[in-house]
Parts: sequence; C-alpha cells; structure tokens
Amino acid sequence: MFRLLSIVVALSVGSPVQTVAAKDLTGKACVENGDTLYIDGQRGKRSCQGGTAVRLRGIDAPEMGQTCKHPNGRYFLCGRYAASFLLERLLREKVTCKGNTKNKEGMILATCFVGKTNLNMLMVDQGWAVADPNTSLKYMSYQESAKGGKRGIWGMKFEHPAEWRRKNPR
Repeated sequence: MFRLLSIVVALSVGSPVQTVAAKDLTGKACVENGDTLYIDGQRGKRSCQGGTAVRLRGIDAPEMGQTCKHPNGRYFLCGRYAASFLLERLLREKVTCKGNTKNKEGMILATCFVGKTNLNMLMVDQGWAVADPNTSLKYMSYQESAKGGKRGIWGMKFEHPAEWRRKNPR
C-alpha cells in the first residue's frame, strides 16, 4: 500500500503562462499533490516548504480532498492516492524537470523525470491523472489507454479534477 500523506491541496488550473529562462531543475522533490512538486523543498507539517514549485505540464491529478467511488460502492481518497503513487516513484531519487514557462501562480510548468521515466506520462498512463488539453495534447493517447484498461481513477466513478475544484473552492 502506498503511503498516505498529510498534504495540502495546491490549486492548479489552466491559466496564462509566461516564459522564463530555460533551465533544468534537478534535486530531491517534495510532493504537494499528484501534479505538483517542490524541487529541493522540505516537508512541513502540512505541505511542502521552500524549494521551487513545479506543476507537471499537460496533466491534472485529483485533488487531495477528492474522492472517487469504487464499483463496490465504497469511496476512495483518490487524490491522496495519486500523490502517494507519485511519491513512491520519487523516494530517494533525484528528479529532473524541464520547462521554461510559469503559470499565473508562479509555478514552473515542466515535464519531470526520474532517470528516463517521464513522471507526467506515468501519472496519466497509470490512471492517477488525466491529460490536460489546455496545456498539452501530448498525453491523450496514454489517457485513452488508462481509460480502456480501467487503471487508477478510470476504474472508478470520479469527477474531473478541474470540475471538482470549481465546485469545491478552497
């Protein structure tokens, strides 16, 4: 079972972006949620502190407070599980994030890797995030594969993360 974390939701919505100097970020990552990392950040009591905020470009993961419904009728903390799934891939590993734009919250939009593994793609392919066509069409085929295979949230009833955020503002 993946570790569940006490993580605060960092609202991330499709938004205007601005270009910043191109530079790869490499370091240990603190997981804020299923699509947000802090490179060289530290885990605080309830969230990541310090470091550089990175939003995984082209994907949208369920929010920390979001639940999904199993076919057996039970509710599941799919947002926490998405974050835990991502965390398990990062433990004791350095992450490299490539991107040169920022969203309106000041987070760098990037594609992040552990070794040669594309974390953005992995989250969508395993069904713990949906492809975000507002920022990239790159992961749509992986989403279709996850959906067809009923992996992750696609094996449950769920509300699209953007819709869930709209209905559940902080």
